[in-house]
Amino acid sequence: MGLTVSVFHFKPDGTIKRIPMTRWNRMCDEEEPYVGYEGQTIRIAYAYIDRVNRKPVYCPLIEGAIYRLDDKGMVRVTDRIRDVVSPLGDIDLGGELSGPSVIDACARFGRRRYAVRHTWKVTPKDVQALVDIIFTTL
Repeated sequence: MGLTVSVFHFKPDGTIKRIPMTRWNRMCDEEEPYVGYEGQTIRIAYAYIDRVNRKPVYCPLIEGAIYRLDDKGMVRVTDRIRDVVSPLGDIDLGGELSGPSVIDACARFGRRRYAVRHTWKVTPKDVQALVDIIFTTL
């Protein structure tokens, strides 16, 4: 029994392609380009799959992510990191705006910006298509 993660690419034509995790890691480490999708934005789904004897038995979570590729087909991970870090997180305002009446919403805005730019809501139709693929081919 063990939990594994599988990566799926939702292509613009509506088809779904599984990307091996080792290849996806090489792509995110900028060691290998994603040929055919240079300069495009791609939708990726992460499926967390519980397995028994290497067979899938349960898929508790499917998350959607958006990745941008550069002109060479490399995943631009730095865009995601930059949006996670709050742009005002390191600025010292000299204590003028501190106190109980001031609310620092930089982290909240950063999370919202990250969600809008780098995630997508997986529809029930997409979930069903992924579940069909997971339990018939994996």
